[in-house]
Amino acid sequence: MNEQRWSAKPPSKRHILVVDDDQDFADTLARLLDLEGYEVARVYRIADARAELDRFPAEVALIDVRMSEGSGLSLVSALRQRRPEIICIMMTAYSSIQTAVEALHEGAYDYLRKPFYSEHLMSMLRRCFERIALAQAREQAESTLRERNRELEDLNRRLAQAEATLRQRNRELERLNARLQKSVASMRTLATFSSLSDLSAAVLEEVAGNMGANGGVVYLRTAGRLVPKHSFGTSGAGTSLSTVEAEALCRGAAADGAEPGSMSARLAFPLTGEASDPVGLVVVQAGPNRAFTQQDREIGEILVSFVNESIRVVQALESLVSSEERLRDVIDNSPSLISLKDLEGRFVIVNKRFEEWYGHGQNEVAGKTSTDLFSQDIARLYTAQWEEVLNSQEVVEEEIEVPFADGKLHTVLVTKFPVLGVTGHPTGVGTIATDVTDSRRAEAQLRQAQKTEALGQLTGGIAHDFNNLLAVICGNLDLMKDELEDNSDLAELLEDALSSAQSGAELTHRLLAFGRRQTLHPRVTDAGDLVMGMSRMLERTLGETIETRWLLSKDLWLVEVDRNQLETSLLNLAINARDAMAEGGVLTIETANTTFDHATAQAQDTAALGDAVVVSVTDTGIGMSPEIVEQAIQPFFTTKETGHGSGLGLSMVYGFVKQSGGHLEISSTIGQGTVVRLYLPRAKTDAREAAAPAPHPAATAGAGERILVVEDKADVRRLSARILTRLGYDVLEAADGKAALERLDAGPKVDLLFTDVVLPGGISGADLARRARARDPALKVLYTSGYANNAVLEDERLCDGVGLIKKPFAKEGLARIVRHVLKGQPRDPGPVFGAARADQSDDGSAMNI
Repeated sequence: MNEQRWSAKPPSKRHILVVDDDQDFADTLARLLDLEGYEVARVYRIADARAELDRFPAEVALIDVRMSEGSGLSLVSALRQRRPEIICIMMTAYSSIQTAVEALHEGAYDYLRKPFYSEHLMSMLRRCFERIALAQAREQAESTLRERNRELEDLNRRLAQAEATLRQRNRELERLNARLQKSVASMRTLATFSSLSDLSAAVLEEVAGNMGANGGVVYLRTAGRLVPKHSFGTSGAGTSLSTVEAEALCRGAAADGAEPGSMSARLAFPLTGEASDPVGLVVVQAGPNRAFTQQDREIGEILVSFVNESIRVVQALESLVSSEERLRDVIDNSPSLISLKDLEGRFVIVNKRFEEWYGHGQNEVAGKTSTDLFSQDIARLYTAQWEEVLNSQEVVEEEIEVPFADGKLHTVLVTKFPVLGVTGHPTGVGTIATDVTDSRRAEAQLRQAQKTEALGQLTGGIAHDFNNLLAVICGNLDLMKDELEDNSDLAELLEDALSSAQSGAELTHRLLAFGRRQTLHPRVTDAGDLVMGMSRMLERTLGETIETRWLLSKDLWLVEVDRNQLETSLLNLAINARDAMAEGGVLTIETANTTFDHATAQAQDTAALGDAVVVSVTDTGIGMSPEIVEQAIQPFFTTKETGHGSGLGLSMVYGFVKQSGGHLEISSTIGQGTVVRLYLPRAKTDAREAAAPAPHPAATAGAGERILVVEDKADVRRLSARILTRLGYDVLEAADGKAALERLDAGPKVDLLFTDVVLPGGISGADLARRARARDPALKVLYTSGYANNAVLEDERLCDGVGLIKKPFAKEGLARIVRHVLKGQPRDPGPVFGAARADQSDDGSAMNI
């Protein structure tokens, strides 16, 4: 079997080749796979598949068994010869056991029987790409294993070299031991010194004594020269020696000019350590009329060799002490707690982080157990972990919550491991503990944000689809009502149906708000003035049993928000607070400036880094449990009785604040009340914008202007055309952007382009408007969408001659905005069906959940 070769890194998009002589089926399947995020190539002939594989890096091939040119099974081996790693899946409408066996025999991975469900296809494709990923991982592992084998081979070679060096060293030590036997007593004496200065003084005495010398001098290196440090006998203190003079003495050159190796009245022995240059020199002088023999020289060499070994040990000890000091610096500066316990459970080593966490100093901890330092529960936990490590001799890792010296609970990741001695048996238990409180909080916040974002996308998509349905329902009911004015019974029925449809539109509007898909009109606003402007309305809404208090900052920063949405949000919060204080209470509305530093922003999961304005709504109601607080902003979540509230009020507030770049925070205690804080980013300018004046009533009937309606939903398109026709306009229709451009090119001249924002065929409403206005700059444009926001319009501003109306819309609203746009005045009248009203109390599970 050919060895598969996989790339170490998977491609950003998976590639699939579709081979089927049924072009419609192949094209449909390719579009389905493209929508699922795959890169797809399709061919309709077996010969083309081989050529396509040279161009297209397919990982999976979907092949029809019965092709007009022959069996697709023959293509499996051909494709695998060209690309051994490709996975082939056969498709057939005539499958049988024999077909499956033949497909697998030819090297196919599996087969699908037409027609098949897309879920089965997607599931099989996931298995294919999981298999590819496993193969890639296997090859990566094999590559890593080969690399490790090469490293082990290299390590074995080095070990062999080290063993050879060690054997050589052992032979040298054997010779050294033979000589050391001659001066065991001196060696024992010299072995007792732990400093170079004391050792150098003793070595002169021992060497001279064993060699029968009459005097001697010990030189130690200082500033590049050998300076006399210790002396005795007739040699006197001596003078400093240069490097050349020291080397001459070491070669055995005597003052009387004796040849090296012959008997001499003076001998010199270098004191060496780890450095290449001698750290000192021992010079001994024989007595009068006497010279040192070869045996004397050997005794001196034996003793000095032992001394040199002792010097290395002393230097190693000094280096070890220095290393321990450096290691202590590293341990103390570690962000994690590090400790070591002995076999009795007593602390041997702790770092400064231990003292910071638990308030016990390093000197205080030494020799104590966990029971001596911690509460009973924590001590029991630490002791159990220590015992488990000693019994199993394995690493134990556990995440626990412990109180620190500040009294707060912290989440700590504790890793305990056995510390082994030279015999391989445990000598203690080491601990490395990391405070992961902030990271776990951040992970929880991220999970909540992802959950909320997914929920927002779902609700926004549902609202978009419902808006299209409600647009048809509400519009047609509105038109029917005009036709049945004389029939009071039917008119009343239509009015009830229209009211229910309007309630549905209100729900979709709130879903869009939660999903951050609503259209906002932010303006620079003084939140304090806005709150005070609502004071009388809020007091009337809350009733006489609730006392309202206002704590408003005088120097409040400006914010850039949609004023209507902020008013609606405050009204929803106030109504929630009222419901939470059924027997009366105090509602406090407060505004203040605040500044988020990085740590605070991370702890509160707020994107509003820097300056912000906080608007707080506080009640003295029944409060909420932490579990309910976590779910409070979710759409349709409520603990109220059935039929009281839709569970969308607080979710709408959350979506509005997030879409405005701010943050919503809820704090609540059972029996004490709830605080909801809205953090709104500070405006980039201090220039206030005046509130837009109320529009004057204007004529809404048309005067024969020609309007091109572009809408892919046929029922919505018919409704729009029917309303505009009744309003006195000449209406043309198109189902997509391509058809609309053809209409514009064919004539006659169009005065207004009324287009949905989202259109099929690759030309969006914004693209269509730009192309149409390039043809006719005087053309007016009116957008509509049930899912409209600035991102959908790709940041296109509503300038003169361009407007936006959201679905569902009423006849009056459409008539009004069409007249405004035709006059060159941009206007967004908002969702005619679904506008929040002050007399409604749809809270969405906030205070009284």
